[in-house]
Amino acid sequence: MPPRLSQAPGTGPKQDAESRRPRPGPGSLTLTALGSLIVVAIGLAAYRYVPALRPKPPGILIGVPQAPRPPVNAVPQDEAGEERLSPFTPRDFGHRSRFARAVRIAGPFEPLRGDILTNEEVAIALDGLDSPPASAICLGGDKRLWACGLQARAALIGHVRGKDLLCTLQSGQPIRSPRDPGTARWTCLVDGRDLALLLVEGGWAKPGGPLPDREKLAARDGAQAAKRGLWDGDWNIVRVPETGQ
Repeated sequence: MPPRLSQAPGTGPKQDAESRRPRPGPGSLTLTALGSLIVVAIGLAAYRYVPALRPKPPGILIGVPQAPRPPVNAVPQDEAGEERLSPFTPRDFGHRSRFARAVRIAGPFEPLRGDILTNEEVAIALDGLDSPPASAICLGGDKRLWACGLQARAALIGHVRGKDLLCTLQSGQPIRSPRDPGTARWTCLVDGRDLALLLVEGGWAKPGGPLPDREKLAARDGAQAAKRGLWDGDWNIVRVPETGQ
């Protein structure tokens, strides 16, 4: 019987086939690595420049209710500054709250008497004044009669000609009448100065009411000492025709 040949461990047909398989050389490994880098670069470029390929964040499942936002240019009504308003609404006259607000009233104006004027829409009576009626006749320091009521009206229109008034309601209720101020009494500024105070300084009106302020009293004393306006005859009104206001 021929002797049986023994095989070395780890050898056989399978190992022989693997040993005969061609192994990749260094050049093929370099090409494979280069191809992988190209694929990765293409993927990064697509992710960056193609928005459709980017992953989208998950949608909000539960919405939180939010109050509607006011317009950007909206200003709360109570915080709005002075503005030009219609003279006919209670809101404009300061009845919207306990505090009266200033109302810009446009001219041109016509004087009804020394302390009342109108713009043919609403009549404005100045607060805290005593002024002669429009047709009053006074006795001057030279013992001559003169139309002090007309002069007081002329002084009033001289202060407001070509200007607007910034007025604040002090008391009473405005009414819709261009010739009758009703019970409303106003404090008005012209060019930043108190119109009533200007009239007192010129001697065309006196402080009126139970509690005149000190500034008007001082202005009255100055006008009286200088004999300005009606103080030229010590405010001596001798006649008021029945047709006068």
